[in-house]
Amino acid sequence: VTFQGIETPTPISTRGMEVTQYEGIMHKVWVQNPGYAVTFTPRNNEFTIQLSPKGVFNKTSGLCGYCDQNELNDFALKDGSVTADSSVFIKEWTLQEPGGVTCEPRVSEVCTHQVNDQCQILQTSLFAKCHAVVPFAPFIALCQQNNCHSMEICDIVSAYSRLCRLQGICINWRSADFCAM
Repeated sequence: VTFQGIETPTPISTRGMEVTQYEGIMHKVWVQNPGYAVTFTPRNNEFTIQLSPKGVFNKTSGLCGYCDQNELNDFALKDGSVTADSSVFIKEWTLQEPGGVTCEPRVSEVCTHQVNDQCQILQTSLFAKCHAVVPFAPFIALCQQNNCHSMEICDIVSAYSRLCRLQGICINWRSADFCAM
């Protein structure tokens, strides 16, 4: 890690901030006050932001939700109303690019190929170490629900893998035949 222009081994702890690197796969910056962590995985260009419940309780909105441990209001819209439809929620909080362009989901109406079998990777021994700390059943259900769209399958497996990494369990699950980068 380069810190103040100098190549420095991790972990680094200074001025209420700690920088760690996990096996060259994931980098984490922890800021004690107000209490949040940013993790970055360069291999797949993935990052997460974790907020401390103490510092943000009932002080957030948008994609972060209210951070009040109430799952019933997680999909709150800008006007304060709540939706159960994730696509409505995402569209509400999507910013427009200059020129009015927004990201629109491209989901085929016709199922061109079933990918149910690919969902089973989450149940294999490859992910066994993670099963004890991150339940996989909801990811299997979501994966099977989206079984016509292979890129969504990759996103679901990647999300599960990310939660495993946050628990300190790194899994190299991608291959040339499955969700290659």
